[in-house]
Amino acid sequence: MFEETSLVIVLLVASLVVNLVTMIVVIVSFRRKQLGAAGQKEASGSAQAAAASAVTGIVFCRACGNQYDSTSSACPSCKTAR
Repeated sequence: MFEETSLVIVLLVASLVVNLVTMIVVIVSFRRKQLGAAGQKEASGSAQAAAASAVTGIVFCRACGNQYDSTSSACPSCKTAR
């Protein structure tokens, strides 16, 4: 019976160590990504910063119901203005 209990303890400790190492790796990678993003923001010009802040997506035309890119000012199908 002692052997089964010690095996369970060893497996629990090994699982805890693997989870801690994984958590540390994830935290370090997020911090590196944030530091890299902060350095890139400082290096970018005002035009790049304005382009990065623009939100793009898909919109639906009110007249014909077709989907088109939100950066377009008119529907490509029926030419209705946004």
